[in-house]
Amino acid sequence: MRPISALPNGMARITNTAPVAIVTPTPAAFDDVLALARFDNLVLKWSHPQRSFPPAVFPYPAWDPYLQAAVDGFGAQRIMWASDFTETLPGCTYAEALFYVRTSPVLSESDRTWILGRTARTILGWPKPD
Repeated sequence: MRPISALPNGMARITNTAPVAIVTPTPAAFDDVLALARFDNLVLKWSHPQRSFPPAVFPYPAWDPYLQAAVDGFGAQRIMWASDFTETLPGCTYAEALFYVRTSPVLSESDRTWILGRTARTILGWPKPD
């Protein structure tokens, strides 16, 4: 596997909020993810936060600092929300995962637009829905 820096014209994504090599994701491991934001061609897929961050109940205010750090590091234009409902239980239902991003006080409306669809459409070259 080539390092991300060897793919200047390609795009890659991190598929979780924790590095894949981490057996038990921790909030501290998220720092390793954030360090990768320096690569402009790397996109973060915001997924499975209940596996990486402190246990919480909806609306998950304990996760806000991590989401804010992701937006600060990557920018909303390089974050995609993941809807993998098979991985949302236990600790967070599909609806709660969606509504966490839709209602998080750390996101602007523009951030939400990007994270909940525009980033994926832009990266994948999909047209804007009518």
